[in-house]
Amino acid sequence: MTPKPEDLRVHAIGALALVVLLVQWITLYRLVGPLTGYFLPQMHFGSYTSGQFFAFTLALYEAPDSFDLYLGLLQWVDPVFILLYCLWLLKATRPMWLCILSILAYAGLDLAENALLLTYLGDLRAALPLTDAATRDSAMADPGVLSLSTVTSAKLVVGALTAAYTFGRVLLIRRRTQAAP
Repeated sequence: MTPKPEDLRVHAIGALALVVLLVQWITLYRLVGPLTGYFLPQMHFGSYTSGQFFAFTLALYEAPDSFDLYLGLLQWVDPVFILLYCLWLLKATRPMWLCILSILAYAGLDLAENALLLTYLGDLRAALPLTDAATRDSAMADPGVLSLSTVTSAKLVVGALTAAYTFGRVLLIRRRTQAAP
């Protein structure tokens, strides 16, 4: 049985979202991870301390090209992923109330995480040149960064659950379609 054009579009959107996500993860893991001891706030499940976030920021600060790369991924690549992922959810998730709830939850959490990351990174990047290297410590990091780790964990859970549900639904529909006479 030949797949419908609409099914192919849904699969293409999902595949493209996955490609953007993998490009982002691989770039972070290979180019930023070695500098930060592989601590990457966007991909860290569970809580972390403001000290860990400060060490992450300091490592990026000492490698300006990597800092700019990280900010670029956060400002440009991640929003493309969010858009594609939410479009895939819109096309593939049913019932519609669950689709809308999933999109609002995931996009809201991911965009909030990005806004918090950009704010904290920007604040620390601006403050670091004003301090002597010997006096820099984790107290410079905003204690509010703990809310960031909570948002990240929630985003990862919602993203994983919505992806698993939607992918399972797509596979179930495909199996039913292929079994139909």
